[in-house]
Amino acid sequence: MTVRSAALSEAEKAAHHDQGFLVKEGVLAGAELEELRAALEDACGRIVEAARTKKKDLVFGGDVAFTVVEELGVRNLVWEGPNLDLVKVAEPITQVDERLERLWSHPLLVELAKFALGVDEVAPFTDKFNAKRARAGGEFLWHQDHPFWYSIIRGQARDTVTIGVFADDATTANGALVVVPGTQRGPLPRKNSPEVMLRYHADETKIDTSRAVVAEVSAGGVVMFGPFVLHRSGPNQTDGDRRVLLLTFQPAGRARLADFDYEPALLAEQWMDELP
Repeated sequence: MTVRSAALSEAEKAAHHDQGFLVKEGVLAGAELEELRAALEDACGRIVEAARTKKKDLVFGGDVAFTVVEELGVRNLVWEGPNLDLVKVAEPITQVDERLERLWSHPLLVELAKFALGVDEVAPFTDKFNAKRARAGGEFLWHQDHPFWYSIIRGQARDTVTIGVFADDATTANGALVVVPGTQRGPLPRKNSPEVMLRYHADETKIDTSRAVVAEVSAGGVVMFGPFVLHRSGPNQTDGDRRVLLLTFQPAGRARLADFDYEPALLAEQWMDELP
């Protein structure tokens, strides 16, 4: 569903309730959009420079690598590309640049988050930069966000909403978000794999994805979705970047994800049996 006005009509709210996601064009434009692009690249550059001498932990057969950049508060820096030297994900990133941190109080983003969560006040939960560089940005498997966060914050994982703010046009060719409408109401089957992190991902062989839609959106637009919405994205097969800043909001008064020692929780086998 695409919405172009700041206020949402009752029909639009009902459609969002039915489909589980919302596309809104033109949230950032002009100088605001240019500032987003500059801030993302500046922050990413600082992170890459700080990570040059740090260890890269290979995972998924060496297809990607992980680094932690503690001095900048980056808990999850994911590398991809033939030489594992391109940033796939930097999480979180808004604390690295005040221009990004200010987006947490952007009036339209706050309005959308309040609507989605049904609360009067919202606050940051976590964020990530998905760089998806030209001809190199890789895919993301089918997943719901809820399982990852449930292992850390349990029932409060339901009370989150993610708003992806796109710095570039997102299309089928460059890896736009693909969502399955109607999957927002609860957990779906997950993979049975010896690799713990793969077991957080959805088992598409047990899920009907025939209703999947590509959430194409122009630069400056957003895609909003809750923690249960099934989604993925394909590789970037174009000569331009497809950059997005994913801001996840929660009700005010709760701790940010970065305040938790969450790596051990994510890898702990016992939570696999508890996950709904």
